[in-house]
Amino acid sequence: MKLTKNAAGRFVPTEVNSQQQIPFKGVDKYKPTGVKAKPKIKTCIDYPSDGNKVVNDLKTALKKAGLKDGMTISTHHHIRNGDAVTNILFDTVKEMGIKNIRWFPSASFPVHSHLIKYLEDGTIHHIEPNVFSYFYSASYEDKKVGYIIFVLFNTEVYTAYIH
Repeated sequence: MKLTKNAAGRFVPTEVNSQQQIPFKGVDKYKPTGVKAKPKIKTCIDYPSDGNKVVNDLKTALKKAGLKDGMTISTHHHIRNGDAVTNILFDTVKEMGIKNIRWFPSASFPVHSHLIKYLEDGTIHHIEPNVFSYFYSASYEDKKVGYIIFVLFNTEVYTAYIH
């Protein structure tokens, strides 16, 4: 991993999860260029007249939401280690053939070790959690994955190399 010193004097990676990064250059020293993606404007006419957007299954919901390769899925950790819902979600994503998903959980737990196979087959490209948990140490002990994972916690960035 190549590191460079940013304007704050910290060594930071020049690439994260196969994406080039631009280190902090100082206040008013860098202005990004380009355009942002813009969503289509939706109105009431795009939805059922009774306002009910409930569908019969998760696959239909993901299709209607427009999930595509390379998008981000965020999940919350309120169920903690009882969260089988995230596993069902990614089973469905795999079944749909969608790849390179960035999983952005607020936390992960041992129950999510089910998702390691999706890191290996490319369904999940990488994980950007707020909090590490046992899920990653279990992966390390089994030597099943080899990823650099950056974790944001209390505004500090921590790096772990799992091999």
